[in-house]
Amino acid sequence: MSFEAMRWASEQEAGTSTNKLLLLLLANYADQDFTCFPSIRKLAVMAECGESTVRRSLKDLAKRDLIKIQTRFEPYGERCRQTSNIYTLRGFQNETHPPVKLTPAPLSNLGGDITSHINQSIYTIAFDDFWSAYPRRPNSSKKDAFTKYKKAITKISEQELLKLTKQFAKTMVNKDPQYIPHASTWLSQERFADLIDEPKATTNRNRIAG
Repeated sequence: MSFEAMRWASEQEAGTSTNKLLLLLLANYADQDFTCFPSIRKLAVMAECGESTVRRSLKDLAKRDLIKIQTRFEPYGERCRQTSNIYTLRGFQNETHPPVKLTPAPLSNLGGDITSHINQSIYTIAFDDFWSAYPRRPNSSKKDAFTKYKKAITKISEQELLKLTKQFAKTMVNKDPQYIPHASTWLSQERFADLIDEPKATTNRNRIAG
């Protein structure tokens, strides 16, 4: 543990209480170079929150330039596999503690998994919220869903889309996943628009019946 790192983290404006807690946890794990690599699962257990919440907060801390996130790989047979990320605290870039330059594993070592590693960090926090709420989430379709998501939010706000997604998810509880459309299909066909009219239609029927 670095007391200097802990002191620095305690003085930062992290945006949310979860962000601050995770920043302090990273500082607690930091070594003499102010880097650490705890797993998402470990951080979630320590922070007593979900792994998706941890991922969102870490991305937010990186956007606020409080930490640097870099993927880390280790040999796995003839390829490399991703292990826990490296986190570097960004508050120690001076002569005494120059910024640490970390070199990722060569992409040529990643074989057919290159695309998935590159695309892992391209998603926005809002999309991750949508993805977590959607009732069918095979990892192989996430990239395509993000493409359709970016088109969808030109027609509907992210907040409204998330609300409708959660509404749709409730109707899919206990339904066989094979009968739930992929998120990319649901977005591209704008099926969320069907949910917008449902409350209005119900009200009209009630008025007629009354």
